[in-house]
Amino acid sequence: MKRPVLFTFLPFVLVSSLILTACNEKEAVFEPAVASLIQKADAFHKAGDTGLAICRLEAAADLTPEMFQVQYNLGVLYTENHQWQKATEHLEKAVETNPGQASGFFSLGYAYAAWGDELSGKMEPAAPKPSTKTHSAPQISPLAGDPKTIYPKAIAAYEQFLKIAPDSDPGRQAAQSELTRIQAKTR
Repeated sequence: MKRPVLFTFLPFVLVSSLILTACNEKEAVFEPAVASLIQKADAFHKAGDTGLAICRLEAAADLTPEMFQVQYNLGVLYTENHQWQKATEHLEKAVETNPGQASGFFSLGYAYAAWGDELSGKMEPAAPKPSTKTHSAPQISPLAGDPKTIYPKAIAAYEQFLKIAPDSDPGRQAAQSELTRIQAKTR
């Protein structure tokens, strides 16, 4: 049984609302290069080449590993490709760099929940989305892990999202529904 895709609540925003600020010296030095990589990633993503978009964002992350938006966007792209381990690694970095950003916790909860569902056999295992171009990001096994350790991480992420998200956040209802579903599975 397939779970509904909740990407309507996973805002993938690269250049349109990303304002690069010089929060520290490293970001100030690399700001033009990072901005260029983000713009290229956005163009590749819009053109349907997720692999090249990921490669550009990985390069941006190498230059500014503490930039929330770069880590978040990488996590979302890996989630789109059902590469759960990479998705959760980048989303974990995103929420570490900006623990007040509710969208990071929602996306992290979604990635862990989907990963756990694949592992528990409740979803059809999905192969990473193929790139329409000849270049693609490195692939990892989408089924590495254990739902007994993954579901509690989804629960914790959704609980944190509900704790910090404003009442008007459109993701609150979906997060509460997912939290209830996952908690029932782990009892």
